[in-house]
Amino acid sequence: SWGPRNPEKIKEIFALAAWLTKNRKQKYVVDHIIPVSRGGAHHQRNMRVVTESTNGRKGNKLDSECNFDIYYWVWEIK
Repeated sequence: SWGPRNPEKIKEIFALAAWLTKNRKQKYVVDHIIPVSRGGAHHQRNMRVVTESTNGRKGNKLDSECNFDIYYWVWEIK
């Protein structure tokens, strides 16, 4: 179980993506670690911030199915 969903944490994740996009030279988006199309939850513990190009390359694959490294931003989830 993912535990209780926290809408405020989810907003923080999207805010981080927006901040990075504003302050870096590329676009950042929220990625579902386990894609929703494959049973993943829209839950803060299943979300991370990656570049738009990384997210496009990943598509609906799991990390283990990708033949490239995925770099992402980490934040503390309480």
